[in-house]
Amino acid sequence: MTINKTFQKFLGEVLSLVEKHCGKTFTKELQSLRIERERLLNNIWREDIFPEKLELYQKDSIFRDIDFDTTIHYAYKYLTMQDYLELLYEIAEISIKYSEFQKGEHLLQLIATKHRLHADKKLLAKVQQNLGIVNSYRNNFIAANKHFNKSLQLFTLLNDTKGSVAIKNDIGILLIEQGNLSEGEALFKEAREMAKSEEFSEYIAKTNMNLGNISHMRGDSDNAINYYQMALDVIDKDAEYNYDTFARIYINIALAHKSQKQFSKSLEYLHNSLDLSKKTNNKYTRGLSYLVEAEVYCHKGNYSTSTAIATTAFSIFSEIGDRLSMGEAYKIFGIINRKSKRFDIALSYFENSKRINKEFNNKLNLAETLVEIAYLYRDTGETSRAIKNFKLASKHFEKIGASLRIEKINEAIKELSL
Repeated sequence: MTINKTFQKFLGEVLSLVEKHCGKTFTKELQSLRIERERLLNNIWREDIFPEKLELYQKDSIFRDIDFDTTIHYAYKYLTMQDYLELLYEIAEISIKYSEFQKGEHLLQLIATKHRLHADKKLLAKVQQNLGIVNSYRNNFIAANKHFNKSLQLFTLLNDTKGSVAIKNDIGILLIEQGNLSEGEALFKEAREMAKSEEFSEYIAKTNMNLGNISHMRGDSDNAINYYQMALDVIDKDAEYNYDTFARIYINIALAHKSQKQFSKSLEYLHNSLDLSKKTNNKYTRGLSYLVEAEVYCHKGNYSTSTAIATTAFSIFSEIGDRLSMGEAYKIFGIINRKSKRFDIALSYFENSKRINKEFNNKLNLAETLVEIAYLYRDTGETSRAIKNFKLASKHFEKIGASLRIEKINEAIKELSL
């Protein structure tokens, strides 16, 4: 699916939502404006009068952006202020799903700042939560934490248990992204108990999934799979609103099987995840699936397929602005080239990955990249450099309590020292 087609699908979902709120008269007026506007723009679309050359795909993009902005503006005329703000929020949610983060963030900020006095506390709490989500996707963890805490304050004030559970789960994710596994684990368990007491199956599943992620990060893939199975057991597989959650769980199960070198099982779960994320049009989740799939194909020796899939993932995360996931793609490019004995190219990719992970202080990803660099030096016969990088990786694994991963490193160092 091309970016233009994806955007058209996004715009179609937005227009459908706005018609639901504003009625068919609104849609007819908007369509009339669109036809006249595009007729005028097409009449002047000649290369000789533009100061810089614009390609046809840029023309299409301009038209669709104008459609989006015009829709937002005209909806205001058809709705009360409260209904308009609810509409803006729902459009922001669609924008985030399609990874149109700039558009989503703009709408959320409109509610949180310009229209704050007209919004009720429940809406403001949800707005702050989604501003946190947008910033976490872009690895802006300080800003994300600030928005999540504002949201938690509002949900607490409203005695909204479900909202509080959701935010504690979000904050837990931020903590483990920054290597604070014990703090994140405590928060997930607290949120899970709250979710169980109210029978919020969605968040029982999500907290179990995140507890599984912690087990996987520590190197215990068997325990991780147990948590993922508990997550799958509590939610309705056929409910469309659960598709995104299922897609994420499947990715994590695939990661665990990859760690166990069970590549066929890993691919099976990845394909299930991709099927669901394509149905929900969740570009970010698709990108995560591609990252894992690329590494699996690399370990299976299919380097051309691995490169193509990793490049697709890199493109998605570059567009989103997720530098950490780009760092993971660089690591995979490095593994591909190391296995292909293009060691200089491999090292340049690993160094890119290392630099990004240092920038965001991601201890797990940094340690994993250092391990791959150690393998590179092992393969080139530079034993002292290999051992040095293994020991550096071990120090970072120690910071997150990944004792099982440290044991594997110690075994690798022992083999090199024989």
